[in-house]
Amino acid sequence: MATRIDPTGSSEDRIPMEVYVPRELQNLPPTLTVEEAARLCRIGRNAAYEAVASGELPGMRIGRRWVVPTMRLLRLLGIGADEGLNREAAR
Repeated sequence: MATRIDPTGSSEDRIPMEVYVPRELQNLPPTLTVEEAARLCRIGRNAAYEAVASGELPGMRIGRRWVVPTMRLLRLLGIGADEGLNREAAR
């Protein structure tokens, strides 16, 4: 089941655009492992680590571990905007 979200907000000068966000994406944790981000992007594990290292995918190093901020990744992929997901969660 998908939820309908309008990431453009209510601004009249923008062309309306709707994004359908599956419920599974709304329930993601704040950060993902690189492997989880790779599955979401449908790329291989090594390609994901290379993309994080090069800055193509958003990543943060915490200790020895790399994590990917979920909202930044979703925004990069064009899946829902911060305010869209938050607005929908508030309903």
